[in-house]
Amino acid sequence: MGSQGPGGFLDGTPKHIFSSVQLQQLRVQIMAYRLLARNQPLTSQMALAVQGKRLDTAPHQRMPQQGEQGM
Repeated sequence: MGSQGPGGFLDGTPKHIFSSVQLQQLRVQIMAYRLLARNQPLTSQMALAVQGKRLDTAPHQRMPQQGEQGM
């Protein structure tokens, strides 16, 4: 068996297991778990974040192009 470097990787370089989005969602899930473990409620924003959803402030609306206005 080969010698492992720091962090348990064979070549000593860290491997990114999670994307930054996944890591952020994991952090939110940990925060939610801590709140629920203390019988505290989750905010609606946190409940959505735990599910991997984002709360958009405004719905995406398509702006009419120059040729599409009143015919």
